[in-house]
Amino acid sequence: MLTTVARKRRSGGGNYYNTLTARLGRSFATAIVASTLEGRTGFTESFRMIGTHKREVFDELARHLEVV
Repeated sequence: MLTTVARKRRSGGGNYYNTLTARLGRSFATAIVASTLEGRTGFTESFRMIGTHKREVFDELARHLEVV
């Protein structure tokens, strides 16, 4: 039993971008990213809606959603 618990703790966590997409909703996340890349929404506002302060997270989310 202890080995099963220890194995679960060592296993990798979930995918951050899958979780972020599920939390925001795929269509809303896609709309935020597309709007920002088109220049209709500022990056600061987009980061606030997404819940991040890092451009790298925004860029990877765009790749994950296949917007870029």
